[in-house]
Amino acid sequence: CGSGAINISWTASAGATSYTLNIDNSTSIISGLTSTSYSHTGLVAGSSHSYKVLASNSYGSSPYSNVSTVNAPTVCAPGTPTGLTATAGSCGTGTINLSWAATSGATSYSIKDGATVIATPTGTSYSHTGLVAGSSHSYTIAAVNAGGTSAYSSAVARNAPTVCAPGTPTGLTATA
Repeated sequence: CGSGAINISWTASAGATSYTLNIDNSTSIISGLTSTSYSHTGLVAGSSHSYKVLASNSYGSSPYSNVSTVNAPTVCAPGTPTGLTATAGSCGTGTINLSWAATSGATSYSIKDGATVIATPTGTSYSHTGLVAGSSHSYTIAAVNAGGTSAYSSAVARNAPTVCAPGTPTGLTATA
């Protein structure tokens, strides 16, 4: 794939207000980080990289942490899926049917309803069942493989089917 990413994270240090990440033994230094993670992107697939981090506050800096060395993935994460559709099932079914276009390199997909992952199918369709009639749902999807997970798609909103109207009465008779 030609490029990849390595996600680096560490445990917060008590009293730290920022962190400095040293990449490849001073080839690149990222200072002023306020979170305890960083994504090193644009890497050549399979390339080796080393990382160490130090914590700082207004009184100074800690020594560097241990060095962690890892290779960039040899398989890159797939692209974001396209063509996501959500279709309400028949009335009374409590089902919304999702489908999307296959993403090259994906081995599975991650489907979210809002912020919650609801399924990880390997195909390009999924039926979300057991829904409350008329309830609102907002779906996004990401493609997954050994290289990682793509960005999630734009959201597609759909309400679960409503309760069916009653059937037409039969057997009506009138007598005088």
